[in-house]
Amino acid sequence: MTPVDALDTLIVMGLKDEADDARELIATKLDFDKDIYVKNFEITIRLLGGLLSSYQLTGDARLLAKAEDLGTRLLPAFDSSTGLPWVEVNLRTGKTRNALTNPAEAGTLLLEFGTLARLTNKPVFYDKAKRALVETFKRRSSIDLVGSTIDVATGKWTDPDSHVSGGIDSYYEYLWKCWRLFGDEDCLAMWKTSIAAINAHLADEVDGRLWYGYADMDTGKRTHTTWGALDAFFPALLSMSGDVPRAARLQDSSFHMWQLHGIEPEVLDYRSGAIPYPGYALRPEIVESAYYLAHYTHDPKYVSMGRTMFRGFVKYCRTDAGYAALKNVIRKEKKDRMESFVFAETFKYYFLLFAPQALDFDAITFNTEAHPLRATWRDASKSVASDPAADVDPRIGTAHGGNVFPGAVVPFGMLQWSPETTKGDHSRVAAPGGYAYDTTRIRGFRLTHLSGTGCRGASGDVPFMPMTGEPTVSPSTDAKDEAFSSTYSHVNEAAEPGYYAVQLANRIKVELAATARTGSGRFRYPSGMPAAMLIRTSDGEVGSSDASIAVDPATRSVSGSVTSGNFCGYLDAEDRRSYYTLYFVAQFDHACTETGT
Repeated sequence: MTPVDALDTLIVMGLKDEADDARELIATKLDFDKDIYVKNFEITIRLLGGLLSSYQLTGDARLLAKAEDLGTRLLPAFDSSTGLPWVEVNLRTGKTRNALTNPAEAGTLLLEFGTLARLTNKPVFYDKAKRALVETFKRRSSIDLVGSTIDVATGKWTDPDSHVSGGIDSYYEYLWKCWRLFGDEDCLAMWKTSIAAINAHLADEVDGRLWYGYADMDTGKRTHTTWGALDAFFPALLSMSGDVPRAARLQDSSFHMWQLHGIEPEVLDYRSGAIPYPGYALRPEIVESAYYLAHYTHDPKYVSMGRTMFRGFVKYCRTDAGYAALKNVIRKEKKDRMESFVFAETFKYYFLLFAPQALDFDAITFNTEAHPLRATWRDASKSVASDPAADVDPRIGTAHGGNVFPGAVVPFGMLQWSPETTKGDHSRVAAPGGYAYDTTRIRGFRLTHLSGTGCRGASGDVPFMPMTGEPTVSPSTDAKDEAFSSTYSHVNEAAEPGYYAVQLANRIKVELAATARTGSGRFRYPSGMPAAMLIRTSDGEVGSSDASIAVDPATRSVSGSVTSGNFCGYLDAEDRRSYYTLYFVAQFDHACTETGT
């Protein structure tokens, strides 16, 4: 389980060798044909989610095949009279057992099974998991709360305690996230009903702090005043669903709990200050919420909060072999236990809090085990025959001498707006065509490119490079492409016919599109940082013999020309000449506060 849970974390962190080793181990050694019972919920969020996420990040079809095999073996868990899934299922025989489940175990399956359905074009996976979610919601009380445990066979509640802690937590999480990932209107409607009830009956104010406690699902009467490490996911969910002010207050309460003893306990009685369960299981939820709030607010306090938590995490839990859970946060006594979710979630959320540019937050939806999922599938209503271009990946051929480019272009288009990568030598491109898949530094987004050429030239004209801040040196002196370039990860890159997008390491998000005669670019800069655009008209792929540029602040436009080409001519002194003059006009939708040439 641990390699699968950890793989996408290794990928996101850029640990390529370790990720490749883990991926090969999984692809060649993982076998689900075992006569064993597994918990449907745990195996789904950890293994199915991990396989799907890693498949989307790597494109390794072996991982998707493993995911489909596992999903098929888990389907018998849904075969109950109520539609609620049995807690355990045998991977070989399909037999099921254990009817006492909870909303989290019944309702935290749709992200994974739904993604599997989309990627395999087998709707049974989506339908089974959605029914389980809906059947849980249908059994809510008259005040729209759910209880702690329910019987799969009868559909009757066996424990009416309602809360947002373990056993219910991710049920609410998936109501919102299934709307986010799949656009499922039913999930959005269920979320709206549920969050109104949660805020009405579970929210609690004590000494000016916001908490969420326990209440009877039928009456709303308060039953417990406890909050803990598992509950601390809720500020992330609140912020993602749009209630940032409430999320910020609740995160302050969670951090207060952490600071009481330099690390959080499993459970705190927020009214009395007692600690009923003083252990610490290396849980990620409070870090997850700091990461989400840092993204939505851009407030540096959450990075500072994370730094404090990480120092405590290392100080009290690190060992020579890894990180150990604590038996007691007051005495800081360690125990010999480290769950796989530490690799999947805790490490990943700490890393992303401090390096958010490693993953495009807006393009992914984390499952409850922090496996990032993307809506990479196509609309099933489209037929391949009517839109064959929809199945084209423009990045195919960008390695091993294919010399194609992945950027925005349409058939017979006059503009091919695409990234140009660099290996640290500005006098040469990474590959003819301007883009090499194994080179992860971009030095500009150029307007012209040719595919399949064996030598440079006739492309790579007029690079646009978004930057944060003003140039500190002349672009002509940047011989190693250090000052006017940015690294990126393929994790944060997307390409399809006529469209290209990437998030650079400097946190600038770039989207490019093209028509037959024009192109459109959207450049989104980090909040609070100066936004600049460098346009180097004379900087063609093989240089230029003449160039001009004019900036018109009144019309928010830049126009110019470049005389270049010299296709393969640099190989022969007699043919070193320019072959064409390219003219361009760029219209900006924001006024420039300062320009220079």
